[in-house]
Amino acid sequence: MAIVPKCCACASHGPTNQYAKPNDQLLSSISLYGNAKSKPMALSLPEEPKKVRIGSVKASVCSSTETIQSKASFYSNSTYEESTSGSIQFGLLMENLNEIVEILGSKELELLERDILQQIKRPGALKLFHEGLYQNVASTPSLDSNILQLEVPLEKPKDKVKIVRSGKSQERKLKRIEATHKRAIERKSFILKSQKCHQRIISFGWRSMNHYTSKEESEFSEGVKVASKLERIREAIEKETGQPVCYNDWAKAANIDTRTLSQLLVHGSYCTDQLVQCTRPLVIHLVRKFRGIGIAPDDLLQAATFGVLKGAEKFDIKKGCKFSTYIRYWIRKAIFEEIAHNSRIFRMSVRAESMVRKIEKAQRELHFSLGRYPKDEETAKFTGFPLASVRLARRCSRSVRSLDQSVGHGLRLKLKDIIPDRSVEGHSSIDKKKLKDGLLFILEELNPREKQIIALRYGLNDGTCKSLEEVGKHFSLTKECIRKIEKGAIAKLRKDDIKGNLIMFLNL
Repeated sequence: MAIVPKCCACASHGPTNQYAKPNDQLLSSISLYGNAKSKPMALSLPEEPKKVRIGSVKASVCSSTETIQSKASFYSNSTYEESTSGSIQFGLLMENLNEIVEILGSKELELLERDILQQIKRPGALKLFHEGLYQNVASTPSLDSNILQLEVPLEKPKDKVKIVRSGKSQERKLKRIEATHKRAIERKSFILKSQKCHQRIISFGWRSMNHYTSKEESEFSEGVKVASKLERIREAIEKETGQPVCYNDWAKAANIDTRTLSQLLVHGSYCTDQLVQCTRPLVIHLVRKFRGIGIAPDDLLQAATFGVLKGAEKFDIKKGCKFSTYIRYWIRKAIFEEIAHNSRIFRMSVRAESMVRKIEKAQRELHFSLGRYPKDEETAKFTGFPLASVRLARRCSRSVRSLDQSVGHGLRLKLKDIIPDRSVEGHSSIDKKKLKDGLLFILEELNPREKQIIALRYGLNDGTCKSLEEVGKHFSLTKECIRKIEKGAIAKLRKDDIKGNLIMFLNL
C-alpha cells in the first residue's frame, strides 16, 4: 500500500482518513497553498517510519501522483471558468508534489544506507557484500526492480587498507620445486654412482697417500729390502741343496740368530703391507689408463703391485726423490711387461711391444690428418722405424679369431667354411710334381756325374740349391771345373729333340 505523507495542517486537524475521497484531498491540498507567492511548507514525517522497499515506495508515490494529476486535470476541466486562479494553484500543487517525492526518496535511501552499514559491520559481511555486488554488476544491471544498486561508496575509508600476504603459499611452492630438484639429483647421482665410484676411491686414496711421511716410506722400503735380501739367501740355499731350508741354516747363512731372523721377516711383511696399502690409489690411477687392451684389470693391478715392491727394493732416500714419485717408473714398467706377455696369443718382448704401440699410434695420427689409412712407407718415414718393422707391427696388430666362429645371422656357417686353406695348393702342386718328374726324365740323357751336378746345383733332390764351392767339395774338384761341367750339361739339354719334352711346362 502506498504511503501518502501528511502535511502539518492535516496533522493539526487530526488523523486523516486514508479512505477519504480524492476530491476532498485535492481541495484540502489546494486550500493549503492558496497564496501563489508563498513557499511550500515543510513536510513532517513520522519519527519511526516503516521500513519498506524503495521500489514499492517509488511505485506508490508515482501512483499517487498520477491519481492526483488525473483528478486535478478533471477538476481543472470542470472549473475551466476559473482558469486564472486555478492554474496558479495547480502549478503550486505540482511543485509541492515533486518536493514530496524527493523528500521521501532521500529519507528512504538514508534509512537503507543505515541498515546496510549495520549489516556490514558483522564479521565477513563486507566480503560477502562485495562478492554479491561484483556478481550483480557482471551479470546484468536489471536483475530485480526491488534491489537498489548504489554507485556512490557507502562510507569513505578513513585509512588506506593494505593487504599483507603471509607468503605461505609461495613457501610451499618453493618447497615443492626444491623437492623435485632434489629427487632429480638423487636419481642422477644413483645412475652415475658406478661411474664416479672409481674416481671417488682414487681421490680418497690420494689423501691417504699423505698419511705417511717421506721418512716413514723410506723406513718401509728399508724393511722390504731386508726381507727380500733374506728371501734371496733362502732361494740360493734351496737351489744348492735341493731341499727346504730350516731356520737355523737360514740364520747361519745370513749371519744372524733365529730370533732376529723371525723379527726381520715379520717387520718386512708389515712394511710390505703398509706400502701396498698406501700406494693402492696410485696404482689404480695408473692402471686406469690401460683399460680395454685385452687384459683384466685385476691382472694389471697385481702386476703393478709387484712393480711397487720391486721399486721399494731399488729405492734410496739419499737420492732426494720421493717414494711415490720413484715407484711410478716401476709401476708403468710392470704394466708394460704384463701387456707384452699376456695381451696377445703369442708373446712379444717389451721392446717389440713398445715399438708396435708407437707405430699404431703414428698410424692413427696419420689417418686423422690425411683422411685415409697411411701406407707403410709413410708410417716408416713418420716414425723413423725401418719398413720391415712397420710391416711386422701391422701383422702383429691383427686380431685373432676362432675358425669356429659363426658367420651371419640365421646361417649355419662358420668362419672356416668360407676361408680358403692356403696350405693346400691344389692343381699347382700336381703340376710342380709333374715338372719335377719331367726334368728327372730328361736328365737321363746325361752321364751320371753331369746328372748329379745339375741336381745339386738346382736343388732337384731336396729343394736346396748348392753353390759351386759346395759341389766342388762333394766331387773333390775346383769351382771352375764344376762350372764347365754344368755348362756342357745344359748345352746338351737345349737340343731340340730333348727340349720338346718340356714345352708343356712353359706356362707354369
